[in-house]
Amino acid sequence: MVMSNANPGFGVGFQIGDGGTKSSFVTDAGNSGITWEARIQGISGDAITIELALSGINAATTAAAVGNAITVTLESADGIAILATAQDVIDAVRADNPSNVLVTVTNVGDGTGVVTEETPAVNLAGGVDEVYSSMAEVAGIPGFGTTQRTSEITHMSSTDGWVEQLGLGLKEGKAFSVPLNFVADDSDQVLLYQTRVEDGTTNNYRILFTDDSGSSVTFASIIQDTDINHDRDSHAQMTVTFLPTKEFNWA
Repeated sequence: MVMSNANPGFGVGFQIGDGGTKSSFVTDAGNSGITWEARIQGISGDAITIELALSGINAATTAAAVGNAITVTLESADGIAILATAQDVIDAVRADNPSNVLVTVTNVGDGTGVVTEETPAVNLAGGVDEVYSSMAEVAGIPGFGTTQRTSEITHMSSTDGWVEQLGLGLKEGKAFSVPLNFVADDSDQVLLYQTRVEDGTTNNYRILFTDDSGSSVTFASIIQDTDINHDRDSHAQMTVTFLPTKEFNWA
């Protein structure tokens, strides 16, 4: 007799990500200051380096990235005096796609101040990997998955009268609702119904399965809706509706 390897439902965990911390660094100060922040969250952003260098006579400030290393060549008319302002550096980084993919750059002041060299290169710092905590008293995880958008292209000569569908290549996560026993002072539940549902931001969540391998699926989602129900003759319940914004990542 062949035994089933079906995944049991009891014991499946639903986890909420804290967002982690992005690596960052600040060059100069005041109107010359620039805040550099990794676009990705976590400690891997600490590997990104930045260098602001004066190398001869340069008609314009330019940026280039090789791997995780961003080098900004500063404008100078004589190879001695720097003419590049903070805004010039920011514009150069944003104009160079490999650099722009690595970091976001913003002015500390108004961007009119002339920058100074930052050499040798320095690393961004302070990145912290995202930590997941289990949601309290999840009562079920119904119906999460994906759907693909289609368009009917049936025509007068469609074979044997069958409707024809065209996959458009656009996929989306289905909205799904998670029921919980409502615990008013649980920090994660408070975060969902008081904060994330209102600010509309995208955050990461994870579902842990009960198989021996510890399989999981992580996804980014907004909180579309929360509903708290407190009947007289029953326990308080909360339902949270998630609307995934990207693909499901299986591990």
